[in-house]
Amino acid sequence: MLPFLLLLIFAQTAQDPPVASWHVKRQAYKKEIAINGLFSIGLTTLSGIYWKKGNEAYNNYHNSMTTTDAIHYWEQTQAYDRIRNVCGIGALFFIGRTIYYYAKLMDTGKRIGSLPDLDLRLTKQGKLSIGILREF
Repeated sequence: MLPFLLLLIFAQTAQDPPVASWHVKRQAYKKEIAINGLFSIGLTTLSGIYWKKGNEAYNNYHNSMTTTDAIHYWEQTQAYDRIRNVCGIGALFFIGRTIYYYAKLMDTGKRIGSLPDLDLRLTKQGKLSIGILREF
């Protein structure tokens, strides 16, 4: 689950070609808002589902009569809690990206933008470079 989430993050941060007009930028931002919004809704839903499953497994753990059942339900509780936490963190990440792209969409009509651009690139030495770009 975690490698899949990391793959989604890197796919979303891939470099797009430079966009010429502000109308095309607005369309690109709307697309990013929709994609990130859907990911955040989906991960929030999954987090809620696994929260409920974890609570049910914990109740089964408390009500179990044998040691093997108790061990099984405890391991199930831990697994559901880990999945819930990963989905919750992913949901927060994609909610943040949705808000960021919404702010960028609102900022595209202005002559000088008030929000900096986040730049994520791979250097020639194979290192990941994160920077903030600002046009004046």
